[in-house]
Amino acid sequence: MAESRGQVVVGVDADADAPTTAVIAAGAREATRLHLGLLLVHPLPASPPWLVGLEPPRAGGAPQLAQRLLDHLVEKTAAAHPGIVVRGILRSGSPASALLAGSAKAALILVPLHTAADEMLREATVGGESTYPDVTVVRKVLYGDNPVRALNNAAADADIVVVGARGGGGIGSLLLGSISDGLVRYATRTVAVVRDE
Repeated sequence: MAESRGQVVVGVDADADAPTTAVIAAGAREATRLHLGLLLVHPLPASPPWLVGLEPPRAGGAPQLAQRLLDHLVEKTAAAHPGIVVRGILRSGSPASALLAGSAKAALILVPLHTAADEMLREATVGGESTYPDVTVVRKVLYGDNPVRALNNAAADADIVVVGARGGGGIGSLLLGSISDGLVRYATRTVAVVRDE
């Protein structure tokens, strides 16, 4: 059952290919482990593809086809993982903006596409770059089934690891999220956990 403190958000691709299937399975495992809901977010391009020279879809149009795919993925995932609540939403815009829009309560966000992950990371950090122009920002998307291990390995040469805390309000806001907690426990570098004011 999903708790109010968050959910695991997974970006899904229209092709439902092997990387998409793998990332949905990883998201479902994390949602089960964390006792959270699973939200599948399907980005829908703002401009229909036939406007850029491709043939228009036949019956139903792009939104209806995407919704049918998403409904199928939700049903399949819910059947395979009956212990969690699985929902799906279509979001207009780029994959990155769709994921960011659907991640307000996200405890963890997983994406199968390199371009979506790169774009999402850029959109999430561009404000900091303009606020602190003297700071060099290096963006690197990490892949793996264990976020704590991936971040810990990536920070091997760092002096300090800074992570955000996604408190859910009330008692939940006093607790660290699973990734922050894992880094505090197992990191080989100093870890700073920063809460959004």
